[in-house]
Amino acid sequence: MNYTCILKSKKDSQLYFGSTTDLRKRFKEHTAHAEK
Repeated sequence: MNYTCILKSKKDSQLYFGSTTDLRKRFKEHTAHAEK
């Protein structure tokens, strides 16, 4: 299944748009990148 995701940063309220077939993996990748 394909997902379209919109993530909002708590830090600066910036929106991130993307698509994925693995929503949990994509969220983990996003949060790992944000911590750098």
